Amino acid sequence: MSSAIPDADKKLSYDCLKCVLQQFEANFRFRLAERLPKIRCADKAVPLKISKLTFCEEGFKLNDTDYRLGIICQVRNGHAPEGIIDRSRYGDPRDVDQFGFEKRSFSELTPGDILVQDFDPQIVVDDYIEFERTEESFMIEQDRLIAQEKEKLELEHASERVENVPKRMKFDPEEDVPMEKEPENKNDSMDPDQLDIRKELIKTINIIIRESKKSLARIQFDLERYRCKRNNLPPPFALFVQFTNVSSDGTVHIERFNYDKSLMKAWKYLTCKFLGNRKSVIKIGSLGFWAQKQDGLIVCLPEDVKLDVRKFGTSGNLSEVLQRVEPLLEYPKRPFSCLKSDCLRLEDAQNPIVQNAEVLQFYDNWNVDYIALCREVPNRKIMISLGQKMTPRQYRVLVQNLIDTKGTLGTCYEITQLDEKRTKKTMRAIAKRYDNAVVGESIRQAALKSQLVALRVPDSACSRFTKTSSDGTVHIERFDYDKSLMKAWKHLISKILGNRKSVVKIGSLGFWAQKRDGLVVCLPEDIKLDVRNFATSGNLSDVLQRVKPLLEYPNRPFGRLTSDGMRLEDAHNPKVQNAEVLTLYDNWDADYIALCREVQNKKIVISSGAKIPPRQYGVLVQNLIDTKGTLGTYYKITQPGEKRTRKAMRVIAKRYDNAVVGERFRLAERLPKVHSADKAVPLNISKLTFCEEGFKLNDTDYRLGIICQIRYGHAPETIIVGNQYGHPRDVDRFGFEKRFFPELTPGDIFVQDFNPQMDVDDDLELAIISIEASFMMEQDRLIALEKEKIKLENALKRVENFPKRIKLDPEVDVLMKIEPRKENDSVDSDQFDRITDQDLCHEELERINISIQDAKKSLARIEFDLARYRCKRDNLPLPYDFFVQFTNVSSDGTVHIERFYYDKSLMEAWKYLTCKFLVNRKSVIKIGSLGFWAQKHDGLIVCLPEDVKLDVRKFGTSGNLSEVLQRVEPLLEYPKRPFSCLKSDCLRLEDAHNSKVQNAEVLHFYDNWNVDYIALCREVPNRKIMISLGQKMTPRQYRVLVQNLIDTKGTLGTYYEITQPGEKRTRIAMKIIAKRYNNAVVGER
Repeated sequence: MSSAIPDADKKLSYDCLKCVLQQFEANFRFRLAERLPKIRCADKAVPLKISKLTFCEEGFKLNDTDYRLGIICQVRNGHAPEGIIDRSRYGDPRDVDQFGFEKRSFSELTPGDILVQDFDPQIVVDDYIEFERTEESFMIEQDRLIAQEKEKLELEHASERVENVPKRMKFDPEEDVPMEKEPENKNDSMDPDQLDIRKELIKTINIIIRESKKSLARIQFDLERYRCKRNNLPPPFALFVQFTNVSSDGTVHIERFNYDKSLMKAWKYLTCKFLGNRKSVIKIGSLGFWAQKQDGLIVCLPEDVKLDVRKFGTSGNLSEVLQRVEPLLEYPKRPFSCLKSDCLRLEDAQNPIVQNAEVLQFYDNWNVDYIALCREVPNRKIMISLGQKMTPRQYRVLVQNLIDTKGTLGTCYEITQLDEKRTKKTMRAIAKRYDNAVVGESIRQAALKSQLVALRVPDSACSRFTKTSSDGTVHIERFDYDKSLMKAWKHLISKILGNRKSVVKIGSLGFWAQKRDGLVVCLPEDIKLDVRNFATSGNLSDVLQRVKPLLEYPNRPFGRLTSDGMRLEDAHNPKVQNAEVLTLYDNWDADYIALCREVQNKKIVISSGAKIPPRQYGVLVQNLIDTKGTLGTYYKITQPGEKRTRKAMRVIAKRYDNAVVGERFRLAERLPKVHSADKAVPLNISKLTFCEEGFKLNDTDYRLGIICQIRYGHAPETIIVGNQYGHPRDVDRFGFEKRFFPELTPGDIFVQDFNPQMDVDDDLELAIISIEASFMMEQDRLIALEKEKIKLENALKRVENFPKRIKLDPEVDVLMKIEPRKENDSVDSDQFDRITDQDLCHEELERINISIQDAKKSLARIEFDLARYRCKRDNLPLPYDFFVQFTNVSSDGTVHIERFYYDKSLMEAWKYLTCKFLVNRKSVIKIGSLGFWAQKHDGLIVCLPEDVKLDVRKFGTSGNLSEVLQRVEPLLEYPKRPFSCLKSDCLRLEDAHNSKVQNAEVLHFYDNWNVDYIALCREVPNRKIMISLGQKMTPRQYRVLVQNLIDTKGTLGTYYEITQPGEKRTRIAMKIIAKRYNNAVVGER
């Protein structure tokens, strides 16, 4: 029989070799091909599978093996200090010049190279400043080393003196033998434990001295480099390229080469060696390109390589990187199973590759608005890790946006929250959001009220009548059982309802029976009932037919009709079809899907009854929209079981992505078929307020503003943008406000013009000088803060880590620790006492860090403003683009943002928006309260549609009141009807003679600082006046005001409401008014 053991000397065939190679891990294949050149062709021919490939500036990691390239230096003469130039054991990952200073730029790209991220141009190293800082650090470190060595000598000398002191002897008088005698000086001896403590302190100081010497050597070496560069002298070291390979088991392989080529060329050679000339597509499970925030990265790949990538992550501009990677992908149209980015922006949300990713991951994104971004992208699975901290309220808004825009079925948001306390608050906020969810987002169980009036048959042979009142009082009577219960019921009900000369009005009437039991309702003959809501068991159509003769208004629809036995045949009954609300209660045999499709009712309540599978909820909502639409439709369903409820919510929310009930404007926008119907029905608005930022309709804000986006680099916060909604006024191409309006169009209402005294001075040179001065002041402030931070950190580190000196307590003869008090100590006594309180120290350090961050932001803004002024002065193009941002903030905090190119004025954009909402209405728009409000020195034009008609009850405005009223009058449906309340922040004495002012039921002076309230209240005939904010009145003025009120208007029907800040002033004013009323005669009281 032949042996099953293969011959070790027999060579593998080419095909067998390829099969074997295909089973090997990628890194092992690379090492094998390196050592056995004969198998390289077979290795290139076999498909290569890589689980994870990650590129960064230090190198790349393939599966679990690191490949690193870096620049290291070797000193030509003498000993090289540790950690010179190379930032880690792998060397410096960027190219350096001959003096070892980094080059923050890339060489020319070659085919296959992918630019992921460029260096931040704002980070520029000033050699002169760095040299001065290095010299200062050298002096500080040198002083620290001297102090440490001095302290070490003191401790060593004290220990040596104590150890070498001879012990004196004495004779015991009783035993006549020598014995040890204690030294007279207590400092001449030391406990063995105390001696050990001192030795440990000396050991600790030795470690600190050794580290200080290393630090001093590095700083001295840096000084030498700066001097060589300044004087153009040859550096005292040579540079090499170090290649480091760290395998998964920790094995490290290092090679070094002469630094005669750039690192980019070295990387190109290495990646081509591993990935180049592959005959088949390279399959990669996860591919990543990651760079530090302010550093650059180029990934050097072989030309014509093809990759089959499942997951992809990258730094830099996501859309641009995706565009550069696309030619390398074997399947460029296939969505990524996971797309990860640390720089995802709102603009990237429109990219198809981003939208189609199965999982979208925001990683370490500190400058992005997660709320707006999650609302913008359609992805259902999103992961947020690291990045900026969100407040619990923001999480609640995130969940709200999730339900409004995507639904919950199949949606998964995974957010990493590092702080446990914040996590608990977040969970409570999200849970609270679900508890308070409105109808359509959650399904809540509604319990039906029952009346506790019953007639029961007890065990004994008698009838018992029980009456239970609402407060729980129980009244019981018993009678001989000589008549049937039906006769007893007839007697009781006739006693209560019989012989009524007028109709009996009943809010809710119900006839309820158990499923298998019978029921007869015994009512008086010829009774007439006026019933609003009706409910019944049994055959609904039969019962309605029997009840009809008793109804005073048999053809009037019920407000609510409830049944526990409704059938499909009952759907065609007119009483069923016309009911305002149809309730299906405890219907176990009904087909809810067919029944809801068959009935015409727009408001349906389903409680108890058969369980509806979550999938059928989707069908139910589909039928609702297909047959009845959503305008005025209301379905309320009680679903037992929290798990089932959540599933149902996800199904309904998913369907409601395209139809939001009750929000007319959003509904008309998403469902074009309802446009005509929406325009045809009356529009009622509770409150509509216009201001320069936009308008607020009921509780929803609509804002338009100008925002800017930097073309290159990082944009400082709050540049040009006045707030989170953008700048509310038009700007020129340099980002400066235009303090004037374009030509008005029909329908526009001019409220207030800009104050010409607030215009910006056109002297650019003067403005530049002023900004430069601010820049220098802020820069000095930042330097001072950083110095204070360094000083505090060093002091804290010294107190925490530096051993405290020892002295002997003369009273108890033990060692005790003493705090530093000498002149050469790094902190004085007061500062030391403050620093030793760790909490206070860390709080102060945190305060300094916050101040430094604010100073950097302020410095960036000032620097940016300086660039704008210089561009305007020199007529240069700006480094950013402008966009119009439309922001919609709903009443629950949900934020929807859209951005457009800034190719039209904001007035044109406002005109389009208001016309979209209010134009072509066939009926008058009813508005409870209409307001036009502008800042004191700013202008305002309200852009309304032409020929719109408004029915306004309350009106408020800024600007010249009489002129604004005259401009608004053509828009009013009832121009002669007085306003119920007229509010103004600029009411003048001249306006008191305007008929609209005089006839207003309530006249409201709001924030009027330049008006004489005494004269104005005397001039206007209005009996009801409100004064809020504005100038403060003296107690004497209140007395005059009341006197004028009584003299000119009397008190009958007169009402003055005045908001007075300050409790003390209010009490004085009340006393003055009360005093006046004490002397008032009866006709005035």
